[in-house]
Amino acid sequence: MQHIISKVLLILSIIIAIVSTATPDWQASTGTFGSNNTGTLTQGLFKTCMTYKADVLGTKNTGSGCSSFPHIVSDASKARKSCQGLAISSIVFLSLSLACKFVPEDKFKYCHLIGISALILGVILMIACVTLYSDKVYQGSNQTSGVVNTKQGYGYSIYLAIASVLLGVGAGATEMFGK
Repeated sequence: MQHIISKVLLILSIIIAIVSTATPDWQASTGTFGSNNTGTLTQGLFKTCMTYKADVLGTKNTGSGCSSFPHIVSDASKARKSCQGLAISSIVFLSLSLACKFVPEDKFKYCHLIGISALILGVILMIACVTLYSDKVYQGSNQTSGVVNTKQGYGYSIYLAIASVLLGVGAGATEMFGK
């Protein structure tokens, strides 16, 4: 039974890690600019998105769009690129761990050890990504210049990354202590 629970937790961890890595909402800012103009800016690992509502000469305009990050060399952009690699590597190692769970031990006796090691490494890499993003990217980006009444915080994607870590830890704990 613990093998099934461990596999399900690991599959959920991988799916949530993929969604977290792909979605552009690791941090979000909302604010007002001018009179009655509002905007929301979200940033992920690979792109940034913006939505706005503006009143221009009595005409209400709304819009949204996403784009890749500009090629600006800064500590925050270097940390974001590192976090991209850490998140993708985490997904690869978690997937390797899952693959080893489906290999019978009599076919490849070291796959269980490789699977546990890959799981531990995958979890550590995602923890490193979240920590790096929080410390260097989130703290190092000044995305609200000229905007008043700004609310800035973490978006849902970073919480998904944390959930992925917790599910990975749960999968490992179930596998190791469930016997």
